[in-house]
Amino acid sequence: LSEAFGITLIRVVLGIILLAHGYVLKIGTFTTAGPMAILEIGFPAIVAYPMIAGEILGDLALLISVFTRLAALLSILILLGATWMHLGNN
Repeated sequence: LSEAFGITLIRVVLGIILLAHGYVLKIGTFTTAGPMAILEIGFPAIVAYPMIAGEILGDLALLISVFTRLAALLSILILLGATWMHLGNN
């Protein structure tokens, strides 16, 4: 197997995992009200909509290999924010 195949496999698997988290959890489970309620820690509720859009569109971009570097950077920022949110929860 080649290095290109490995990179593609990692990108696709990461895209699937993040898409499942972004869409199923935020839209399917909590609807948009859930992430907006979570953002009561000091962020305005309007931040939830670009966060959801960025997460879902970024994950789709990773899956179809469009703007992969930008999608990865935005995913890292979203994941860092999620990590910060959950630090106090053990």
